[in-house]
Order: sequence, then structure tokens, then C-alpha cells
Amino acid sequence: MKSIQELLKEMQKQQEEINSRKSRETREINDEERKKMEQEQEQRRKMMELEERQKRMAMEREMESRRMMMEEEMRWKHAVDMNMRNNDAEMKKSVVEEKQKKLERRKKEENMRLELRQ
Repeated sequence: MKSIQELLKEMQKQQEEINSRKSRETREINDEERKKMEQEQEQRRKMMELEERQKRMAMEREMESRRMMMEEEMRWKHAVDMNMRNNDAEMKKSVVEEKQKKLERRKKEENMRLELRQ
């Protein structure tokens, strides 16, 4: 028969094995949970990066669109300005031509009057 001390030692050894196994299982569970949490954090980080990249790209597209609209508006303004200048020049030219015609007509009339007086 085993002595009480031997039985106590065996019981103590078994308890240590049980405690060791529980500790190992707990550690494994904790490791799994930690890995799972790390994966979730990594996934959230990647999603945030993706959202940020998408926002940045949307802003870049918006800025490019605005820039193109401003360029188009400047081209139109320039075209309108040039058209107005051309119209003004043509109007001035026609006014000058009209004045020249009137002046020539007056000169002819004056010459005719002078000729009639002689």
C-alpha cells in the first residue's frame, strides 16, 4: 500500500498537471482571442485606409472637374471678349466709314455749290 505522503504527492502532481493544462488552455484561448482582435483591428485599419483613399480620390476628381470648368469658363469669357472687341472694332469702322462718306458728300455738295456760283 502507498503511504499517505505518496498519495499526497501523486494528488499534488495531478493537481499541478491539471493546473498546467488549464493554464496552457487559457493561454491558447487568450492567444486566439488576441489574434482575432488583431485581425479585426487590421481589418478596420484597412477599411479606414480604403475610405480615406476613396475620399481623397473623390476630392481629387472634384478639384479636377472644377479646374476644367474654370478653364472652360475662361475660354468662353475670352471668346466673348474677343467677339465683343471685334464687334466694337467693326462698329467703329462702320461709324468712321459713315463719317467719311458724309464728309465726302459735303465736300461734293460744297464743290457743286462753288461750281454753281461761278
